[in-house]
Amino acid sequence: MRSLANSLLVVAMAAAACDTTHRTRDASVGAQRVSEVAVRVEVVGEGAPSVSVLAYRASASGIGTDDLLPIVDPLTQPVPDGACAFRDVAGAARALAAAGGRVELEALSGLAVDLGNGLRAFSPTPRVFPEVASMVGGVVAEAGPTELDFAPTGLALVDPVGNRVSAQFPGRVRLTTTEGDLLSTNSVVTGGGRDLVLGVSAPGELGHTAFVELRPFGATWALACPVVGRDRVVVLASEVQRLANLRVPISIEAVARDSQPVAVGGASVRLTLEVRSSAVVELRP
Repeated sequence: MRSLANSLLVVAMAAAACDTTHRTRDASVGAQRVSEVAVRVEVVGEGAPSVSVLAYRASASGIGTDDLLPIVDPLTQPVPDGACAFRDVAGAARALAAAGGRVELEALSGLAVDLGNGLRAFSPTPRVFPEVASMVGGVVAEAGPTELDFAPTGLALVDPVGNRVSAQFPGRVRLTTTEGDLLSTNSVVTGGGRDLVLGVSAPGELGHTAFVELRPFGATWALACPVVGRDRVVVLASEVQRLANLRVPISIEAVARDSQPVAVGGASVRLTLEVRSSAVVELRP
C-alpha cells in the first residue's frame, strides 16, 4: 500500500530541482488561508481496502486554494478535462516556484475520523512536511494507510469537544475490459495496435470527478484520462505504445473524488473524499 508520507517525500524530491532564484511574486493571488482534510480509501485488485487521512491549515501566497492540495498530496491531481493529460507529481510545486509563492503548513490536530459500521476511528498525528525547495514547509497531521476489513461508505469528522459532521464517500469506480470483465491485477492488457478502451462502472451515477490514471512503476508522472460519455475511458494508441515501451508494470487506477466545505469546531474546512481502485497490469501495444 502506498503511504501519504512516501507521496510527500516523492513530491519533495521531485520539486527540489525547481529553480529557486528570486522572482517577483504574483500579485494577483495574495495570501490566503485554508483548512483541509483529505481522506483516501484505496483498494488494490480484490485485496483489503486501506484508508489514509491528511489534515492541515495552510497559509499560501502566489497560488489559489484549489491548487494547494496537489502540492501537499501529489496523488490529488486535478481531474482531466476533455482529453488524456500527463501529470507530473511536482508540477504544482513548480508552478508555485514560477509564481514566487510560498506555503506554510500547520497540523490540523485534535480531529478524529470515525468511519462508522464498527470500523475504528483515526486521529491524525503531526508530522514534519518535507521541505520543498524552500517554497513549502511546516507540519501536517497524518494517519495511515491502515488496512480495513471492508470499505467504508461514509465518515464523521469529530472535533475535540465531540461535535460531529458527516459525509458520504463517492461510490467505488471499477474498471472493465472491452469484453466487460473486471480488470484484474497481474493481467495482460493489449491495445491491439488501436486505441485502448476501458469500461468504468460505479454503484451510482458517475460524476464529473471520476477519471482513470495510468501510473508506471518508478515514474514521477501519470497519464490521467477522463470518462467519455457515461461509462468508458479511451487511451490513444500512441500513448499505449509509449507506456508499453517503458517495460514496467502499469497501475491502472479508477478514481472517484468529491470535495465540499464543512463546518468543524466552528471553522470552515474543505473536506476531500477519494476512493481509488487499482489493478497492476502488463500493458502491451
